[in-house]
Amino acid sequence: MMEINSRYNEVFLILGIVIFLILFFTSFDIQNKKSDVIDFCESDNNCILNLINSNNNYSLCQFAEDSDECFFTLAYNNQNDIFCENIEDKDVCFLDFSKHFDDLDSCYSVVNETMRNKCFFNIAFIRDKVSICKDSTDRNYCIYSYAIGKKNIDLCKNTGKYEEKCIEKLKKS
Repeated sequence: MMEINSRYNEVFLILGIVIFLILFFTSFDIQNKKSDVIDFCESDNNCILNLINSNNNYSLCQFAEDSDECFFTLAYNNQNDIFCENIEDKDVCFLDFSKHFDDLDSCYSVVNETMRNKCFFNIAFIRDKVSICKDSTDRNYCIYSYAIGKKNIDLCKNTGKYEEKCIEKLKKS
């Protein structure tokens, strides 16, 4: 019985050493990457961003002065809003991304209701499709904003409580 316990102890000791070595060399590799990036760019944030973009290696964003800017740049350069998930203010990133790339799907990732509604309006306006306002939680205001932006008085009748305001505003312009 003692022999079995000592074999288990040996196995756990060896396993512990292997895990330690893996963790040690992994962190060593990250430290080497950091020093390589900093040495190459001499702490110039634009250089670091350019290096990240040219190598398409988002893990290097951790070395950028502003990691949010880094991930935002990656989202744009790769035309992929998945990088917005790494940004502190994700909603702003998704909103800007959707408007820049005419990407309705990004609007559904916006958590803040007001910003999400603005996102739907932006896409409706860009695509010239008021029907996109149906996805807004404030559909009437979306249509109102669309009618004003497109100077389309006929749409005012679909704005609910904003109808009078819509008509007045468009008659003045």
